[in-house]
Amino acid sequence: MLKNFWWPLEFSHVVQKKPIRVTALEQEFVLYRTPDGVAHVLSDLCVHRGGALSDGWMEGDCIVCPYHGWEYKSDGSCVKIPAHPDMPVPKKARVDSYPTVEKYGYIWAFLGDLPEAERPALPDLPHFDNPDFKVVRGTFEWPVYYERALENSLDAAHAPFVHGGAFGNRDEPSIPDYETNHIPLARK
Repeated sequence: MLKNFWWPLEFSHVVQKKPIRVTALEQEFVLYRTPDGVAHVLSDLCVHRGGALSDGWMEGDCIVCPYHGWEYKSDGSCVKIPAHPDMPVPKKARVDSYPTVEKYGYIWAFLGDLPEAERPALPDLPHFDNPDFKVVRGTFEWPVYYERALENSLDAAHAPFVHGGAFGNRDEPSIPDYETNHIPLARK
């Protein structure tokens, strides 16, 4: 099943102390960092009344639900119910927590249900560690299905035919060999 893979959920630099919501596989997740700088991924649904944890805040190393203040550790366990401070927190008061790794400039989470020994490895992307490789990141919003957008972004040979008046020439559709060069940006 598709969920039994590592998923890059967000760029590392976007995930800070303030919780954020990310949707993947038609599910809502909350991503945040604890004071030690470690990124975490939980289900974005408080088990009490369904509050969105992504609308909450951090209290120490706990994420706080904005609806009734329930506090959750990064393993998903609820450790505080403010309305009943003298009662023990029920063990089943917990949200789903997902194994999380920060690598290649992304926050990755394993969203599946396989035991650790059966999980596939994080994808090997050695070019991300190569200082000669230029990583280009950005947000592109096109009103098209994501597979088509990705495919067309990587397929320069379609440009002369699909975009022939804007860029590309149908009379010369060949793609010449090319070389990339690193040009440092001027700092202000």
